[in-house]
Amino acid sequence: VEAFDLTYCPNLEWVDATQVKIPATADCPARVMLCGFPCPVHRGLFVDGGLSDGKYRANSSDVVMDFDTAAQFWGNEKADQWYCVYAIAGDADTTFTLKAMPVMRYSSQASQVITLRNNANSSNIGYGFTTNELQNAKLLVLSGTSKGRIRTITANNNDNGTDGTVTYSGSALTMTQGDWFMVLPNTNFRYLGMILNNASSNIVRFWKEGNRVNWNVPIDICSGAIDGFTAQDLALQAVMMSRWQFLTMVPIWPRYSMSIRPQWILRGCAAQCRLTAASWTVIKFTWITKIPPIR
Repeated sequence: VEAFDLTYCPNLEWVDATQVKIPATADCPARVMLCGFPCPVHRGLFVDGGLSDGKYRANSSDVVMDFDTAAQFWGNEKADQWYCVYAIAGDADTTFTLKAMPVMRYSSQASQVITLRNNANSSNIGYGFTTNELQNAKLLVLSGTSKGRIRTITANNNDNGTDGTVTYSGSALTMTQGDWFMVLPNTNFRYLGMILNNASSNIVRFWKEGNRVNWNVPIDICSGAIDGFTAQDLALQAVMMSRWQFLTMVPIWPRYSMSIRPQWILRGCAAQCRLTAASWTVIKFTWITKIPPIR
């Protein structure tokens, strides 16, 4: 039983533009082992940075994360932003609550003070955290040279514009602009899934079953004719930790030709494509995404 509870967790469900939930009833409780975050290095394993007790909590009624309720996410709500939804609980708690943490990217660092980059990798960002509210949480690097490294967060600022910073202790990380990292909260926690808050600050509709996620709305990749293979950054289209991506092309206007190199379905962080058309406006894709812990 414990092996299955480690690998799988209750399904996160889309409710509306601001809410997700874990459904539960008295007869079918939602039972969660608070074992941390999927390891970015070893498939099927979890890491917790020494923060989580690994014990079970169970809820007998629905539990909700709502962007209209400030206490249910860290920082201020941001558009064009991935959020990780955690189940969290205190040491004495027998049930869990949901809270969303923004997934972050690296811009630069000086004396182990990291300046934050937005998810689109187009400019720097601040998340409006309360000053030092992330202190004693852990920073887990998800990509790049320091992938899989964990450091203790010693400070964060409260910038809500373009100058957010996180300070960490220990030896310096080797990171480059655009590298992804995750904050592991200083409490008992478990990763339940990723959600995308789109440009309108609405949660993109999804359907999750086990470790498979279907994005139920088309997501724009690019528009206009592109002559020759051109790299496309899929930061706001594909979950950065997914192993496989499957796509369906939905043309606005049917007169087009298109070729896609294999990178599209092998990795979600970058791709190359060539689009030519006699008359069309935009190409959209719907994604079926397989996410950790079974990657």
